[in-house]
Amino acid sequence: MKKILKGFTLAEVLITLGVIGVVSAMTLPTLTTNVQKQQIAPALGKAINTLQSANNLAIQQGQVRRLNELAEDPAAPAINSYFTEILRPYLKTTPVATSPTYTTINGGDAIEHENSMYQTPDGLYYTVQVSNNNEFQIDVDVNGPKGPNVGGIDLFRLLVRPNGDVVAVGSAEFLRLRGDLELEEGQDAPGCNRGAITDWTYCGGSIVDNNYKVLYY
Repeated sequence: MKKILKGFTLAEVLITLGVIGVVSAMTLPTLTTNVQKQQIAPALGKAINTLQSANNLAIQQGQVRRLNELAEDPAAPAINSYFTEILRPYLKTTPVATSPTYTTINGGDAIEHENSMYQTPDGLYYTVQVSNNNEFQIDVDVNGPKGPNVGGIDLFRLLVRPNGDVVAVGSAEFLRLRGDLELEEGQDAPGCNRGAITDWTYCGGSIVDNNYKVLYY
């Protein structure tokens, strides 16, 4: 008795491939976003720890109480003095030839970086955004030369206090220092929470306050 082998018709194969393509198109963006979130949070933690360790070493070995005392002009440190003078012996940085262009997670205006950007050996980018009252506000790109170059996704703002402490802007600690708001336990700071991102600079604080998890997108 002759066996009859049955297979798939061309139409059935094409339909199957089409279904696979549709499912992949639906799930791939979610998978990509999840991977991105898993990479961003620990990278931000690494950036904070890197600056904190360098600050502590600078204060200890420089035998000073405040970081600005290590600048050439302690009374009015130049905006780039944090990297060019204060941390130069303790944090190996190289200038970035061309700084990336950044947008914001909430679709706002492009982020302006008028000051020099520096790269550390681990590939992170740093730049001083604001310097006043002997404090430095630092923007850190945790992806360095890679994208997406978006404030709130791979670009975050940190506050470096005169005593060397590094605080994520938007965190409960940052708001406490500024006297702006008292947060209840588990409450996100305004400006960067799920469904209501109005200030990308607060997103690093959201990550820190949520045990280094990205929950706002």
